[in-house]
Amino acid sequence: WYYYARPSSSGPRSSALDGLFTKHEVGDVRVRFLCVPETDATVVAVQCHKEGCESFVPYRPVLLGPCVQDWQARQTLVEEGFRPLREFRSETSCCAGSGMAGCCCCACNTIACICSQEVVTEEVYFVSDRLDPVEQPFRSFVPRSPWRVWNFRLLGLLVMFMGMRLVLRLFSEVFQGSRALAAYGGFAGLVVAVSLTLASFALSVSAAAACYKPMVAARWLLGAGLILAMPLLLGLMQRESDA
Repeated sequence: WYYYARPSSSGPRSSALDGLFTKHEVGDVRVRFLCVPETDATVVAVQCHKEGCESFVPYRPVLLGPCVQDWQARQTLVEEGFRPLREFRSETSCCAGSGMAGCCCCACNTIACICSQEVVTEEVYFVSDRLDPVEQPFRSFVPRSPWRVWNFRLLGLLVMFMGMRLVLRLFSEVFQGSRALAAYGGFAGLVVAVSLTLASFALSVSAAAACYKPMVAARWLLGAGLILAMPLLLGLMQRESDA
């Protein structure tokens, strides 16, 4: 809202007011009124006390230990929200510097450097003057590249499979002599390695989703159980059919 006035005018309707909006003169007054009506609102941010009044700062990812209390986690979120965004973006490498520690963190720095080239959403700071649905504040997020995500997942599965294969190679004779795995013959160790790799992946996804998507976590947990049980059941069925 704006209020215009000209001190030189007199009377309720002076001729000097006719050009108030088009012909400005020295001494003209304009007052702006900010009106915030009572209405519904949607805010996704961290509430805090800033400059003597209640305000908000952006939500940003923070590292929290398992023994951190609620008030400590909130304080960490507030402190992280007060930091400049440029300072937050600059932290893309491991904390170790040069020397032996830097060599140990070479892999971490390499992955961080690769991921830093990707455009992601660093913070959540959404304010609306209406009641928006839950999905609305998160539609502006920039998702990660699915190609890069699945490349890292497949690389992790490959490394996990190689580790399982090396460890289980010592027990190949035990697997071949097992009643449930005897039907696979010399491939019994390979079948067990694949099953354990996929089951470990499913358990990891289930643990990651347990806090915020319990149903998804339950489905992945059920999938891990099926992955472990299917080779054994198929081996027993094959053995009975051969007999």
